[in-house]
Amino acid sequence: MNMASKLFLLLFLCIALMALYHALFPLPAYVVFTRFFALSGFFLLCVVLMIGPLATIWPNRFMPLLESRRTIGIAAFVFIFMHFLLAFLLYYGLQASMLFSTPLMALALAATIALAVLALLSSDYFVRMLGFANWKNIQLLAYPVFLIALVHFLVSARGLFVPVGQSVFVNAAEIFAIAMGTATIVLQMVGFIVKRGKLQKQVQQPAR
Repeated sequence: MNMASKLFLLLFLCIALMALYHALFPLPAYVVFTRFFALSGFFLLCVVLMIGPLATIWPNRFMPLLESRRTIGIAAFVFIFMHFLLAFLLYYGLQASMLFSTPLMALALAATIALAVLALLSSDYFVRMLGFANWKNIQLLAYPVFLIALVHFLVSARGLFVPVGQSVFVNAAEIFAIAMGTATIVLQMVGFIVKRGKLQKQVQQPAR
């Protein structure tokens, strides 16, 4: 089994465990589905943004996963779009005027549209049509989308300990999401430093 297959299997298991966790959580079904799609989409978005710096830091091990980012990115869009659609239906009654009712809702709409654009342009056809450099610049939209998703998650989070009736539950899904978001930011910073160091070495080599 190659690295990409192992990664997809791991992601499938993580999503399945998240679905099982939410299914067992004593909340109304519409809340469970909305949160499951949101946290699963955020998780996949984090994975997409973690692969790049991992390939920079440990190229021999993680470079084969770079091609997998497109498929995972499309999956992230599907989950996040389902979350947006459910929230728009259940909490806003599909009223278009509510899309800009709050800055947070407007940002969520912008992030969803940006993800839709990235998913649409993810094929090799658009890479050839736009040129790799232009296509790569468009893909940078994933970073502000991540930041918006992170802020949206932090504002909407129920907390690490959730009271339901007479019981208090540890919110393992949100703890996992916080860990993934933190790891994504740290890896991006480390990857930037390592990449910058490699570029400086390449510039200095001809002068020797």
